[in-house]
Amino acid sequence: MILKEKFILKCLTRFHGQICVFCDVDIQFYAKTNGELPLDLENCLGDNDICFLKDHADQRNGRGAGFFVLRSNPKTVDFFSKVLKRLEYLSLDQEGKGVNFNTSEQGTINDMLSERKDIRWNFLPERYYTHGKYTNGIKNPKKPNGAWWDQKDDEEKKKVFIPDPILVHHANWCTGVKNKIHLLDFVEKVVHDRLRGRCYRD
Repeated sequence: MILKEKFILKCLTRFHGQICVFCDVDIQFYAKTNGELPLDLENCLGDNDICFLKDHADQRNGRGAGFFVLRSNPKTVDFFSKVLKRLEYLSLDQEGKGVNFNTSEQGTINDMLSERKDIRWNFLPERYYTHGKYTNGIKNPKKPNGAWWDQKDDEEKKKVFIPDPILVHHANWCTGVKNKIHLLDFVEKVVHDRLRGRCYRD
């Protein structure tokens, strides 16, 4: 995550004044045309400095670090410089202890953003999606790790909420490469089945 923050800062410095998008590798795109996603993200960003995919029901911690759009300006450069410094400090402090949410990249971004009243931010709309934000289909939402894909049984998976339309799917709330691939394939099949259904009706 420290390397990721260094990369973000490198891009923000290089593309000063422009709009940048950062996404993790477990992202699938569903835009119909080449121009649809950039235009939609620009419209979503509006006058804000950053817009995040909401990946948690909690308002304070829901700003997802796996997919966000932002404007490269002095505020965002300063913010991510400070995120990097805090992560470097936490990595020294946590050496050998492992990482928890509070010492993770997303936890750090959420904590620090709560301290920065000068940064205008918002959530991206529902068409920027991750399943873990929703409790649809979960038999026991209070069960520890109940929102995680690999903890859901087949019945819970079939009842998971998937928005329509969908532009971006982030396969987080999932551990292990095989489980992530299964989640990506699962959502892709639902989206394609919907499209086939519409074509059939038309």
